[in-house]
Amino acid sequence: MSGDLMLGAGETFSEWVERVWQARRERGPRGNDGPASKDNGAGETAPAATLEQAIKERAIKWMEEGQFLVGLLQELLDENEQLRAKAAALERDVQRLHEEKGEIQPERKEPERKEIVEVAPKGALDMASATEMKLQDHLNAGKTRLVLDLEGVEYIDSAGLGEIVRAMKRAREVGGDLRLWGLREDVLRIFEITGLNKAFAIYPTREEAVASWS
Repeated sequence: MSGDLMLGAGETFSEWVERVWQARRERGPRGNDGPASKDNGAGETAPAATLEQAIKERAIKWMEEGQFLVGLLQELLDENEQLRAKAAALERDVQRLHEEKGEIQPERKEPERKEIVEVAPKGALDMASATEMKLQDHLNAGKTRLVLDLEGVEYIDSAGLGEIVRAMKRAREVGGDLRLWGLREDVLRIFEITGLNKAFAIYPTREEAVASWS
C-alpha cells in the first residue's frame, strides 16, 4: 500500500476517506478518453481499484474496532451495576448488624403531615369583622398552615388587610404560611393596588391552594 493510503497522525477516519477519494479523482480521467487505468499485463489491478479496496478494508477494520469498544463498554457498565448492587447489599447488612447490637436505632417513621386549616369569612372584612377569622387563635394553637377562602368576601379595608398580613408574617416566622384563593375582582384589585398580590401566594381554586402544601 502506498504511503498516501496510510492514516495520518491525528487524522480522523472521515478525513482520511475524503483525502483518499480526492486523490483518486485527481488520478482519474479528465475526459472520455478511456478508463482511468489499465491492466499492466501482470494481472495487477489499477490504482483506482487499489484505492477503493483500501478504503473498504479500512472501513471494515474501523467497524470491527467500534464493535469491540461497544462490547467492552457494555461489560464495564454491567460490572459497575453489579458492584453497586453488592455495595447496597453490604450497606444493608452493616445496618442490620448495628441495629441488632443496639448501636443505632431503626429509622423512625416520618411525622404525620401538619393539619391544614381553612378559614372562609363572609361579607366585608373590616375593623369589626377582621378578628372574627381567628387567624391568631389558629397560630397560637400551632396550626401554621392556613388557607384563606375569600370567595365570600365582597369588600376588604385596611383593618382586614392588616389582620391578614399579620397572620401571614407570623405563620412564616414559624415555618408556615397563609395561602389565599377565591378573590373577587374588587378584592383582587385592592390587593393589586397595595402590592399585596406579590406578597401572598394567591390561587384561583381551593384545590390548588390546598394542594400547594403537598
